[in-house]
Amino acid sequence: MTPEEKSIYIDTFLKGLVEESSFPSSLANILELSRMPSDGNRLKFKMLEFELERLGLVQLIRGRDNSTLGGQCEYLISDIGLDYVMNNKSTLELFKNHEKISMEKVNWTKAYNRLFKIIDGSARMTGSEFLNVAREVDDSIPSYQKYIDGRRAEDKSTTRRDFYWDVIDEMTEDQKHEFFEIMISDLEKKVPDQLDDLKAVFGTGDAVIRKKAVPNKDMPEEIYIDILRTLH
Repeated sequence: MTPEEKSIYIDTFLKGLVEESSFPSSLANILELSRMPSDGNRLKFKMLEFELERLGLVQLIRGRDNSTLGGQCEYLISDIGLDYVMNNKSTLELFKNHEKISMEKVNWTKAYNRLFKIIDGSARMTGSEFLNVAREVDDSIPSYQKYIDGRRAEDKSTTRRDFYWDVIDEMTEDQKHEFFEIMISDLEKKVPDQLDDLKAVFGTGDAVIRKKAVPNKDMPEEIYIDILRTLH
């Protein structure tokens, strides 16, 4: 996603959080008026969750576990996010500035080796699942069977380690960054304690995903009690 696309989604979501300030809401709740994200937006929303938390625009109330449908994250707006809405500011500059920093040379071989260690182990990902994620940033990638048949016809290796790398290596720099953002966001739900080395390649370390915030007692009592239950 471009900085412009991200800012449109997130600016709209933040305004929706202000309008629904008494209740934690997910991206699907506000952007699609749905309990679950559409198939076309499922991975996109995961990446946007990553961005919302990285920028401190929201407070994570619950999610990434069985407390919500599909592990979706539900949020209340943070003071930082509220400032953007109340002063009618766009988040576009935040994303443009982050993009400039992110465009610094990344060691993609190191990033891939650290990713593969995870998706070949405790968070094993099949070839079909891997291509589904890659297709989110490059829709020219064919189905798994067509892709493998094509590699066989060209006498290329069909091992997961080899063809996963080739898929990433053929992406543009922008696509690689977006691909790894989606991957990290998706893996946060499965193995959050195994991502530090991978995040470190991008200079994000432990701060990518923020911890759950303690709710404010000024919110309605029934909401406050409900949120406390999700934190214990």
